[in-house]
Amino acid sequence: MNEKILTRITSIIAVVLLAVSIILVGIMYLGPSAGAIETAGGDTYNVPVATDTLIYWCYALLIATAAVAIGFAIYKFVKNIIVNPKSGIKTIATLAVFALIFIVAWNVGSPEKMSIFGYEGNQNEGFWAQFTDMIIYACYTLFAIVILAIVGSRIYVKLK
Repeated sequence: MNEKILTRITSIIAVVLLAVSIILVGIMYLGPSAGAIETAGGDTYNVPVATDTLIYWCYALLIATAAVAIGFAIYKFVKNIIVNPKSGIKTIATLAVFALIFIVAWNVGSPEKMSIFGYEGNQNEGFWAQFTDMIIYACYTLFAIVILAIVGSRIYVKLK
C-alpha cells in the first residue's frame, strides 16, 4: 500500500476518533442530566445521562489501542525473526518486560470494593477494581521508566 494513502487513512481515523470523543465529552458535560445526588455536606451534583456511553467508549478505545499495539508488536517480531534473529530476541525481551510489568501491577492491585459516594453498582469491586489498579500501577511504572530513560540517556551523552 502506498505510504501516502496509509498516512491519509490513519489521519482520517484519528480525526474521527477525536471528533467522537469530543462529542461524547460535550454531551457528558453539557447534555441532559439523569438526576441529582445530594452529598452529606448538602452539595448537589448532577448525574449526566451519557456517563455509561462515555465509559464504554473509553473501554472500546482501550481495547482497540491494545489490539493495535499487540498486532504491530507481533508483526515486528515476525519481520525481525525473518530478517535478523537476534533482533527478534530483543523484541521478545521487550514484550516479556511489558508482560512482567502488567502481571506485577495486577497482583499489586486490590479486588476489594471501593467506596464511591452515590454509586450503588458492583463494577467497583472484584475484577474491575483490580483491573483499574493494574492500569494505574502500570502507568506509574512506565512513567518512571520513561523518566529514568530520559535522565539516563542525558547522563550517557554527557559521559560519552
